[in-house]
Amino acid sequence: TARNSPLPCNDCRDMTVFFTADIKRGMKTKKHFLKTLKHVALGFIFCLPLAAKSEDAIKVDASNLYDEYKDNEVAADAKYKGKVVEVSGEIDHISSSFGKSSVTLGGMLGATCYFSKSEEGVLASLSKGQVITVRGTVDGKLMGVNLKNCHVTSPGNTAQSQNAASGSATQASSANGRIEITSEDLDNAYDGNAVKADATYKGKTIIVKGTVTKIAKDLFGKPYVELHGRSDFLGVQCYVASSAQSKLGDLAVGAEVRLKGRVKGKSMIVELDSCEFVLGSGNTEIGRAHV
Repeated sequence: TARNSPLPCNDCRDMTVFFTADIKRGMKTKKHFLKTLKHVALGFIFCLPLAAKSEDAIKVDASNLYDEYKDNEVAADAKYKGKVVEVSGEIDHISSSFGKSSVTLGGMLGATCYFSKSEEGVLASLSKGQVITVRGTVDGKLMGVNLKNCHVTSPGNTAQSQNAASGSATQASSANGRIEITSEDLDNAYDGNAVKADATYKGKTIIVKGTVTKIAKDLFGKPYVELHGRSDFLGVQCYVASSAQSKLGDLAVGAEVRLKGRVKGKSMIVELDSCEFVLGSGNTEIGRAHV
């Protein structure tokens, strides 16, 4: 009966009653019997995820979880690995790289929670510094503690997060359908919420304006220009299109330039490819540094 059913929710218990009655009817004919089996199978499909969600979760602070793993990883694995936890803490960063979206709580290492693509709308509304609670399964420690199959159960101050997340997009100007933004603002947008920044910029051709901090080649010999970001060591890396590489010889560190390219997203640094120099707005001479 529904009262004695071990299933975790009212809907599941109601379905149990339905199945029990259907089985009694279904035993009369082969056709009804096969129909009953189909209903039972559907019941398991819908009820098992609900049963998993109803599992009692271990509640833990993100910083404390990391400290337990740092002090004794063997003991922490025995206590947490493979188990569902609800971890709370302040958002240190929101990342989107290599096809995975994550939120790290409780410090630079702390607890990193990995989410499915279906959760990206929620992640885009969050902001750095916000205190949230995330439910997920502990997957052990790499650099920090990793959690998989995560979802946000307590989003904290939603109004604050939406304002903060949308703030980065307002820094970009749009003329004739073309996005133009400074390298500092683009870097800050990705630092604040990479999931939100990806939704706004990734895959789009934009114009980025900034101060040249480096002219170099990567390990594969591809030339790039790095523009100043939120610090002297972090910025925006623009891979230069073959048609524009002849201008690199005249370019100098310290020059103010405008580059048009397609946003690739961020791994360690924000990247654009197929970049070309854009003249205008005072950029009449490519490569001359302001002194």
